[in-house]
Amino acid sequence: CRYTERTEQMVRLARAVLLLIDTDEDAPETLRETLSELAVNSGLAPWGAPTLNQAPHLFERALLGAMADPAASSIAFNVGAIEHAAQALRERLSNEQWSVVRSMLAHVLALRDDAPGQVPPLSRVLPALDLLGVQLAAVTGAQTDRMTRDHGWRFMSVGRLLERLIGLSAQLGSFVETGSLGFGAGIELALELFDSAITFRARYQRHEDMLALTDLLVLDSANPRALAGVLRRLRTELRKLPGDDEFIASLLQRLPAEGAGLSLEDLRGADELQVQRGLGAVCEQLQASGAALADALGHRFFAHARTGYELQRV
Repeated sequence: CRYTERTEQMVRLARAVLLLIDTDEDAPETLRETLSELAVNSGLAPWGAPTLNQAPHLFERALLGAMADPAASSIAFNVGAIEHAAQALRERLSNEQWSVVRSMLAHVLALRDDAPGQVPPLSRVLPALDLLGVQLAAVTGAQTDRMTRDHGWRFMSVGRLLERLIGLSAQLGSFVETGSLGFGAGIELALELFDSAITFRARYQRHEDMLALTDLLVLDSANPRALAGVLRRLRTELRKLPGDDEFIASLLQRLPAEGAGLSLEDLRGADELQVQRGLGAVCEQLQASGAALADALGHRFFAHARTGYELQRV
Protein backbone atom coordinates (compact mmCIF):
# COMPACT_ATOMS: atom_id res chain seq x y z
CA CYS A 1 0.00 0.00 0.00
CA ARG A 2 1.02 3.64 -0.24
CA TYR A 3 1.82 3.80 3.47
CA THR A 4 4.44 1.07 3.07
CA GLU A 5 6.25 2.90 0.29
CA ARG A 6 5.94 6.24 2.06
CA THR A 7 7.39 4.84 5.27
CA GLU A 8 10.28 3.22 3.42
CA GLN A 9 11.16 6.57 1.83
CA MET A 10 10.97 8.27 5.23
CA VAL A 11 13.25 5.66 6.82
CA ARG A 12 15.89 6.15 4.12
CA LEU A 13 15.71 9.93 4.45
CA ALA A 14 15.86 9.82 8.25
CA ARG A 15 18.96 7.62 8.19
CA ALA A 16 20.62 9.90 5.62
CA VAL A 17 19.98 13.03 7.69
CA LEU A 18 21.03 11.50 11.01
CA LEU A 19 24.21 9.99 9.59
CA LEU A 20 25.10 13.29 7.94
CA ILE A 21 24.80 15.09 11.29
CA ASP A 22 26.77 12.38 13.05
CA THR A 23 29.77 12.53 10.70
CA ASP A 24 32.61 14.97 11.15
CA GLU A 25 32.62 15.98 7.49
CA ASP A 26 31.12 19.34 6.56
CA ALA A 27 28.43 18.87 3.94
CA PRO A 28 27.74 21.77 1.51
CA GLU A 29 25.15 24.26 2.76
CA THR A 30 22.90 23.65 -0.25
CA LEU A 31 22.80 19.92 0.53
CA ARG A 32 21.99 20.58 4.19
CA GLU A 33 19.20 22.92 3.13
CA THR A 34 17.82 20.31 0.74
CA LEU A 35 17.74 17.61 3.41
CA SER A 36 16.16 20.00 5.92
CA GLU A 37 13.40 20.86 3.46
CA LEU A 38 12.78 17.22 2.54
CA ALA A 39 12.66 16.17 6.20
CA VAL A 40 10.10 18.83 7.08
CA ASN A 41 7.97 18.28 3.96
CA SER A 42 7.86 14.51 4.56
CA GLY A 43 6.84 14.87 8.21
CA LEU A 44 10.14 13.68 9.69
CA ALA A 45 10.76 17.03 11.40
CA PRO A 46 8.20 19.58 12.60
CA TRP A 47 7.53 22.85 10.81
CA GLY A 48 9.52 25.69 12.33
CA ALA A 49 12.47 23.53 13.39
CA PRO A 50 15.85 25.22 12.80
CA THR A 51 17.49 23.87 9.66
CA LEU A 52 20.68 21.84 9.45
CA ASN A 53 22.50 25.02 8.50
CA GLN A 54 21.10 27.02 11.41
CA ALA A 55 21.45 24.51 14.26
CA PRO A 56 22.19 20.91 13.23
CA HIS A 57 21.92 19.41 16.71
CA LEU A 58 18.60 21.13 17.39
CA PHE A 59 17.35 19.81 14.06
CA GLU A 60 18.57 16.35 15.07
CA ARG A 61 16.67 16.55 18.37
CA ALA A 62 13.53 17.67 16.56
CA LEU A 63 13.81 14.75 14.14
CA LEU A 64 14.52 12.21 16.89
CA GLY A 65 11.64 13.54 18.97
CA ALA A 66 9.18 13.30 16.07
CA MET A 67 10.15 9.73 15.13
CA ALA A 68 7.76 7.93 17.50
CA ASP A 69 5.29 10.79 17.88
CA PRO A 70 1.86 9.56 16.68
CA ALA A 71 1.19 12.91 15.02
CA ALA A 72 0.12 12.91 11.39
CA SER A 73 2.91 12.27 8.86
CA SER A 74 5.46 10.92 11.37
CA ILE A 75 7.07 7.50 10.92
CA ALA A 76 5.04 6.21 13.87
CA PHE A 77 1.82 7.48 12.30
CA ASN A 78 2.55 5.84 8.96
CA VAL A 79 3.55 2.52 10.55
CA GLY A 80 0.30 2.64 12.51
CA ALA A 81 -1.57 3.29 9.27
CA ILE A 82 0.06 0.20 7.73
CA GLU A 83 -1.22 -1.90 10.63
CA HIS A 84 -4.66 -0.32 10.40
CA ALA A 85 -4.87 -1.15 6.68
CA ALA A 86 -3.53 -4.66 7.27
CA GLN A 87 -6.15 -5.25 9.95
CA ALA A 88 -8.87 -4.56 7.40
CA LEU A 89 -7.30 -7.19 5.11
CA ARG A 90 -6.35 -9.67 7.82
CA GLU A 91 -7.97 -12.66 6.08
CA ARG A 92 -5.78 -12.09 3.01
CA LEU A 93 -2.47 -11.91 4.86
CA SER A 94 -0.28 -14.82 5.88
CA ASN A 95 0.49 -15.25 9.56
CA GLU A 96 4.11 -14.31 8.88
CA GLN A 97 3.13 -11.10 7.10
CA TRP A 98 0.71 -10.12 9.86
CA SER A 99 3.36 -10.82 12.48
CA VAL A 100 5.88 -8.54 10.76
CA VAL A 101 3.33 -5.74 10.44
CA ARG A 102 2.45 -5.89 14.13
CA SER A 103 6.06 -6.04 15.26
CA MET A 104 6.91 -2.90 13.25
CA LEU A 105 4.55 -0.76 15.29
CA ALA A 106 5.72 -2.30 18.57
CA HIS A 107 9.36 -1.51 17.79
CA VAL A 108 8.63 2.07 16.77
CA LEU A 109 6.49 2.79 19.82
CA ALA A 110 9.21 1.29 22.04
CA LEU A 111 11.32 4.35 21.23
CA ARG A 112 8.70 6.46 22.97
CA ASP A 113 7.74 4.06 25.74
CA ASP A 114 11.30 3.30 26.89
CA ALA A 115 11.84 6.93 27.89
CA PRO A 116 8.47 8.71 28.22
CA GLY A 117 8.68 12.44 27.63
CA GLN A 118 12.30 12.28 26.48
CA VAL A 119 13.97 12.43 23.08
CA PRO A 120 15.21 8.93 22.16
CA PRO A 121 19.00 8.80 21.72
CA LEU A 122 20.63 8.39 18.33
CA SER A 123 22.13 5.09 19.52
CA ARG A 124 18.58 3.70 19.82
CA VAL A 125 17.05 5.32 16.77
CA LEU A 126 19.57 4.23 14.11
CA PRO A 127 19.26 0.48 14.93
CA ALA A 128 15.47 0.92 15.06
CA LEU A 129 15.51 2.48 11.58
CA ASP A 130 17.71 -0.34 10.27
CA LEU A 131 15.30 -2.94 11.67
CA LEU A 132 12.29 -1.08 10.31
CA GLY A 133 13.89 -1.01 6.86
CA VAL A 134 14.29 -4.80 6.94
CA GLN A 135 10.71 -5.26 8.15
CA LEU A 136 9.33 -3.02 5.41
CA ALA A 137 11.27 -5.01 2.81
CA ALA A 138 9.72 -8.20 4.23
CA VAL A 139 6.21 -6.72 4.04
CA THR A 140 6.72 -5.59 0.44
CA GLY A 141 8.18 -8.99 -0.46
CA ALA A 142 5.16 -10.75 1.00
CA GLN A 143 2.83 -8.46 -0.93
CA THR A 144 4.70 -9.29 -4.12
CA ASP A 145 5.16 -13.03 -3.61
CA ARG A 146 2.23 -14.29 -1.53
CA MET A 147 -0.91 -12.42 -2.58
CA THR A 148 -3.34 -13.36 -5.34
CA ARG A 149 -3.20 -11.07 -8.37
CA ASP A 150 -6.80 -9.88 -8.23
CA HIS A 151 -8.11 -6.33 -8.51
CA GLY A 152 -7.32 -5.66 -4.85
CA TRP A 153 -3.69 -6.54 -5.42
CA ARG A 154 -3.63 -4.36 -8.55
CA PHE A 155 -4.91 -1.34 -6.65
CA MET A 156 -2.36 -1.93 -3.90
CA SER A 157 0.46 -2.15 -6.45
CA VAL A 158 -0.70 0.95 -8.30
CA GLY A 159 -0.88 2.84 -5.02
CA ARG A 160 2.64 1.82 -4.06
CA LEU A 161 3.99 2.77 -7.50
CA LEU A 162 2.23 6.14 -7.43
CA GLU A 163 3.66 6.88 -4.00
CA ARG A 164 7.13 5.95 -5.27
CA LEU A 165 6.73 8.13 -8.36
CA ILE A 166 5.55 11.14 -6.36
CA GLY A 167 8.09 10.73 -3.57
CA LEU A 168 11.17 10.09 -5.70
CA SER A 169 10.24 12.87 -8.13
CA ALA A 170 9.92 15.28 -5.21
CA GLN A 171 13.25 14.21 -3.71
CA LEU A 172 15.19 14.39 -6.95
CA GLY A 173 13.49 17.67 -7.83
CA SER A 174 14.65 19.20 -4.54
CA PHE A 175 18.24 18.10 -5.18
CA VAL A 176 18.12 19.61 -8.65
CA GLU A 177 16.48 22.86 -7.54
CA THR A 178 19.16 23.60 -4.93
CA GLY A 179 22.07 22.44 -7.09
CA SER A 180 22.96 19.73 -4.56
CA LEU A 181 23.81 17.21 -7.29
CA GLY A 182 26.88 19.27 -8.14
CA PHE A 183 28.67 17.77 -5.14
CA GLY A 184 29.92 14.23 -4.57
CA ALA A 185 28.04 14.09 -1.26
CA GLY A 186 24.83 15.12 -3.05
CA ILE A 187 25.21 12.36 -5.63
CA GLU A 188 25.87 9.79 -2.89
CA LEU A 189 22.77 10.81 -0.96
CA ALA A 190 20.57 10.84 -4.05
CA LEU A 191 21.74 7.32 -4.90
CA GLU A 192 21.03 6.21 -1.33
CA LEU A 193 17.51 7.63 -1.37
CA PHE A 194 16.87 5.88 -4.70
CA ASP A 195 18.42 2.64 -3.36
CA SER A 196 20.64 2.58 -6.44
CA ALA A 197 24.19 3.10 -5.10
CA ILE A 198 25.35 -0.48 -5.74
CA THR A 199 24.12 -0.45 -9.35
CA PHE A 200 25.69 2.96 -9.98
CA ARG A 201 29.11 1.86 -8.70
CA ALA A 202 28.99 -1.38 -10.68
CA ARG A 203 28.03 0.42 -13.88
CA TYR A 204 29.98 3.67 -13.68
CA GLN A 205 32.75 2.88 -11.18
CA ARG A 206 33.90 6.29 -9.88
CA HIS A 207 32.53 8.23 -12.82
CA GLU A 208 30.28 10.85 -11.21
CA ASP A 209 28.46 13.29 -13.43
CA MET A 210 24.94 14.52 -14.04
CA LEU A 211 24.41 12.50 -17.21
CA ALA A 212 25.38 9.20 -15.58
CA LEU A 213 23.09 9.94 -12.64
CA THR A 214 20.24 10.86 -14.98
CA ASP A 215 20.72 7.65 -16.95
CA LEU A 216 20.35 5.45 -13.85
CA LEU A 217 17.81 7.36 -11.74
CA VAL A 218 15.56 8.72 -14.47
CA LEU A 219 15.95 6.94 -17.81
CA ASP A 220 16.71 3.31 -16.95
CA SER A 221 13.44 1.36 -17.26
CA ALA A 222 15.18 -1.79 -15.96
CA ASN A 223 15.90 -0.11 -12.62
CA PRO A 224 12.76 -0.51 -10.42
CA ARG A 225 13.74 2.66 -8.53
CA ALA A 226 14.35 4.81 -11.60
CA LEU A 227 11.50 7.07 -12.66
CA ALA A 228 11.26 5.30 -16.04
CA GLY A 229 11.23 1.92 -14.26
CA VAL A 230 8.40 3.00 -11.96
CA LEU A 231 6.43 4.36 -14.91
CA ARG A 232 6.90 1.16 -16.94
CA ARG A 233 5.44 -0.98 -14.15
CA LEU A 234 2.72 1.58 -13.42
CA ARG A 235 1.49 1.55 -17.03
CA THR A 236 1.35 -2.26 -16.94
CA GLU A 237 -0.76 -2.34 -13.76
CA LEU A 238 -3.06 0.47 -14.90
CA ARG A 239 -3.95 -1.49 -18.04
CA LYS A 240 -5.17 -4.35 -15.83
CA LEU A 241 -7.51 -2.29 -13.67
CA PRO A 242 -11.29 -2.62 -14.10
CA GLY A 243 -12.82 -0.18 -16.55
CA ASP A 244 -13.46 0.27 -20.25
CA ASP A 245 -10.78 1.15 -22.79
CA GLU A 246 -11.68 4.83 -22.74
CA PHE A 247 -11.24 5.08 -18.97
CA ILE A 248 -7.91 3.22 -18.98
CA ALA A 249 -6.70 5.41 -21.83
CA SER A 250 -7.61 8.53 -19.82
CA LEU A 251 -5.43 7.25 -16.96
CA LEU A 252 -2.48 6.46 -19.21
CA GLN A 253 -2.70 9.86 -20.88
CA ARG A 254 -1.72 11.46 -17.60
CA LEU A 255 1.72 9.81 -17.90
CA PRO A 256 4.46 10.09 -20.53
CA ALA A 257 3.78 7.75 -23.45
CA GLU A 258 7.10 6.02 -22.86
CA GLY A 259 10.08 6.32 -20.57
CA ALA A 260 10.07 9.24 -18.17
CA GLY A 261 9.36 11.93 -20.76
CA LEU A 262 13.07 12.53 -21.30
CA SER A 263 15.69 10.68 -23.34
CA LEU A 264 19.44 10.68 -23.77
CA GLU A 265 18.87 12.10 -27.23
CA ASP A 266 17.13 15.10 -25.65
CA LEU A 267 20.25 15.69 -23.56
CA ARG A 268 22.82 15.23 -26.34
CA GLY A 269 25.20 18.17 -26.30
CA ALA A 270 23.61 19.69 -23.19
CA ASP A 271 25.82 21.15 -20.49
CA GLU A 272 25.32 20.33 -16.81
CA LEU A 273 23.03 23.30 -16.20
CA GLN A 274 20.79 22.32 -19.12
CA VAL A 275 20.64 18.73 -17.86
CA GLN A 276 19.58 20.01 -14.43
CA ARG A 277 16.85 22.14 -15.98
CA GLY A 278 15.56 19.17 -17.95
CA LEU A 279 15.56 17.03 -14.82
CA GLY A 280 13.75 19.69 -12.81
CA ALA A 281 10.99 19.98 -15.42
CA VAL A 282 10.54 16.20 -15.59
CA CYS A 283 10.40 15.84 -11.80
CA GLU A 284 7.86 18.63 -11.47
CA GLN A 285 5.66 17.13 -14.20
CA LEU A 286 5.81 13.58 -12.85
CA GLN A 287 5.05 14.68 -9.31
CA ALA A 288 1.96 16.55 -10.52
CA SER A 289 0.89 13.71 -12.82
CA GLY A 290 1.22 11.13 -10.06
CA ALA A 291 -0.88 13.19 -7.66
CA ALA A 292 -3.57 13.83 -10.30
CA LEU A 293 -3.68 10.14 -11.20
CA ALA A 294 -4.05 9.14 -7.55
CA ASP A 295 -6.96 11.59 -7.21
CA ALA A 296 -8.63 10.25 -10.35
CA LEU A 297 -8.42 6.66 -9.13
CA GLY A 298 -9.63 7.63 -5.67
CA HIS A 299 -12.72 9.41 -7.00
CA ARG A 300 -13.55 6.56 -9.37
CA PHE A 301 -13.05 3.53 -7.13
CA PHE A 302 -12.97 4.45 -3.45
CA ALA A 303 -15.52 5.77 -0.99
CA HIS A 304 -13.79 8.17 1.38
CA ALA A 305 -15.01 7.74 4.92
CA ARG A 306 -13.29 9.25 7.90
CA THR A 307 -11.75 6.42 9.90
CA GLY A 308 -9.74 7.51 12.90
CA TYR A 309 -7.52 5.24 14.92
CA GLU A 310 -5.06 5.55 17.74
CA LEU A 311 -1.53 4.25 17.85
CA GLN A 312 -1.37 1.80 20.66
CA ARG A 313 0.26 -1.47 21.60
CA VAL A 314 -2.11 -4.33 20.71
